[in-house]
Amino acid sequence: MTTGVAALHVLILVMSRDLGAALIYTVAYIFMLYIATEKIRWVFAGFSATAIASVAAYFLFNHVRVRVAIWKDPWDDPLNKGWQLIQSMFGISTGGWYGMGFTNGMPNSIPVANMDFIFASLCEEMGIVFCIGILLVSLGLILQFFWISTWMRQTFFKIMAFGIASVYGIQILINVAGVIKLVPLTGITYPLLSYGGSSLLSTFFILGIMEGLSILKVKEDEEYEREKAEQAARIEAARKAEENAARQFGFNERTLD
Repeated sequence: MTTGVAALHVLILVMSRDLGAALIYTVAYIFMLYIATEKIRWVFAGFSATAIASVAAYFLFNHVRVRVAIWKDPWDDPLNKGWQLIQSMFGISTGGWYGMGFTNGMPNSIPVANMDFIFASLCEEMGIVFCIGILLVSLGLILQFFWISTWMRQTFFKIMAFGIASVYGIQILINVAGVIKLVPLTGITYPLLSYGGSSLLSTFFILGIMEGLSILKVKEDEEYEREKAEQAARIEAARKAEENAARQFGFNERTLD
């Protein structure tokens, strides 16, 4: 039932031709399903179905075939379809390790540089070292999300936190991998860096939910420690009562003697 509902949502995204978002939610759901069931076969089944769906999308959607062709050889049409990816690679290589300096580059030469290709623009002006730092900050945030998921006691909150962490991490992975030509372009934005109201708002929702789960975790820990203290106090009180009863029993025996 749960898988059917998730598949329906993904199907809506596919019909809307938003295949990048469909891929993110599919992979995140596979991870959440594994956390819920702890059965590795669902992971293999999920990724196998995703691979089959990706091949089907290649034949069903023309823009997918175009993106795959660009990914394989952007120089086949350098002045039209491959222009964006070529300019992205030129920008990254021009910036080098330390960049050309803020406002000293030409990021506008990359089409849609402020959205899909914000990472390439930052590499050109601020340098690869700076962008590695951004990736490390993002990685730290992802690890914090997974840490919250690991320590949540209620299964529902554990799965929720893991799913949100997966969505955030996969989004960054797909965006950066597309910019540096590791995977075909998907149109996925980089959270908190790319321009776009919906992307920014959804990321704020993610951060707000995780902050709420973090606060809930602290309260759960405080409640657990309080219960442990109360239990220890009851055990100590029972022990003292037994000792008093034993002393009283011994005193009565000596009195009778």
